[in-house]
Amino acid sequence: MLYLVNIKPLAYRVAVMLFETGIATINTYKHFSIDKKPLISLKDIVSSILIFALYLIFLESINKTFYQVYFVDLLK
Repeated sequence: MLYLVNIKPLAYRVAVMLFETGIATINTYKHFSIDKKPLISLKDIVSSILIFALYLIFLESINKTFYQVYFVDLLK
């Protein structure tokens, strides 16, 4: 959204930011109000690290890097 030259119209960028803010608000509400979880949970941290490591292993298996996928391929 803010990377280098953004050719998307302002209305599109604002709509995406509002959508993402709404999703973050819903996630925050669910996390604290419904699930009653603390801000920092060691179990959640370990799970996230393991899932991200698996994702990086998958990218390695298809000869891609995190940078290549998000900052080269997606910007085309």
